[in-house]
Amino acid sequence: MKTATILLTISTLLLTAAAAHGAIIVDLNGGGDYLTLSEGIAAAVPGDTVLVAPGIYAGELNRDLSFGGKDIALVAIGPVRDPVIIDAEESGRCFLFDSGEGPDARIEGIVMVRGDAGDGGGIFCDGYVSPTFIDCDFSGCTASRGGGLNCADGASPTVIGCTFRENIAGGAGGGIRCTNGASVDVQDCLFKCNSAIWGGGIMLRAGSSATIDGTTFEANEAVFSGGLRVENATATVTNSTFLNNTAESGGGMGSGDSGMVTMEYCTFRNNAATDRGAGYACGTPADVRHCTFVGGSSPTGSGVFSGPPQGNMTMSNCIVAFGSGPAMTCD
Repeated sequence: MKTATILLTISTLLLTAAAAHGAIIVDLNGGGDYLTLSEGIAAAVPGDTVLVAPGIYAGELNRDLSFGGKDIALVAIGPVRDPVIIDAEESGRCFLFDSGEGPDARIEGIVMVRGDAGDGGGIFCDGYVSPTFIDCDFSGCTASRGGGLNCADGASPTVIGCTFRENIAGGAGGGIRCTNGASVDVQDCLFKCNSAIWGGGIMLRAGSSATIDGTTFEANEAVFSGGLRVENATATVTNSTFLNNTAESGGGMGSGDSGMVTMEYCTFRNNAATDRGAGYACGTPADVRHCTFVGGSSPTGSGVFSGPPQGNMTMSNCIVAFGSGPAMTCD
C-alpha cells in the first residue's frame, strides 16, 4: 500500500509539474487537456511533450497517428502496472512517421497492440525520418511486412529497451523489417514469439542495415531465419542472445545474397533448424568472434552452416558444443 501511494504521488507531481511548464496532458478519463491522442498531438508544437495518463486508448482518434513532421515527445506517465495502451483494434496501424521527423520525435513507455496494416502493423517509418522509441511494447500486431515496425526508403529509427512480442508478418519481419536503404539501431530489446516467413524477429533486406546490441531473440519462428535474417544487407550484432528460435534454415540467424554480417560476444542456445544451421546459416561474408553456439539441433550444422550463395565466414575464439547433428557444415 505504501509503495502504491508513493508511485501515485510521484505520478501526480510529475503531471502537475508538466502542466506548469506548458506540457500537454491527454487523459481519457478527463483529467487532462484532451481526451484523445490525436487531439493532444495536433495541439503540440515542436519541442512539446504530450504526457499520456494510464488507460486503453482505442477508436479512430487513437490510431493511425502522425506527428505531422513535428519533433515532439509522446510519453506515458503512471505506474508500470497501470500502462498506457494504444489498441488499434485490427483496424489500422498505431503510428506513421513519413514527414521528416528527427530523433527528437520520441515515443516512450507506450504499449501498442492489435495494429494491422500492409506495412508496419505497430509503426511504419517511411522516407528520411529518424524517430526514437524507448521502453515501448509492440504486441499482437500484424502486417504483410514488419508486424511490429517497418522501416523503408532511408528511414533510420532508434529503438531502445523495447519489447516485440507475438507480432506476425505474412511475409518478412515479424518484429521489425528494414528495406530500401533503411537502417535501425536496436539496443537492449527483446524479440519473443514473433513469426514470419523471412526473419521471425528482424528482417533486413535491399541495402538496409542494423546495429543490434544487448538484445535477446527468444522463441521466434520463420521458414528462413527464426531470430534475425540479413539478405542483401549489413548487420553488426554484439552482446546478444538467440534462444529457442526455430526455422527450416537458420534457427537463430541467417544471411543470404550479398551483404555483410559482423558478430561479436553473442550466445546461441537451443535453437533448431530442420534443414541447416541451427545457430547461424551463413550465405554472405561474415566475421564471427567470441561467440558461443550450444545445444543446437540441425542435420547440417547444429552450430553453423556456411554455404551458397556467398557464404564466406571467418570464425575466431568461438565455442560450438553439445549440439544434435554435426557442429559445423560447409557446402
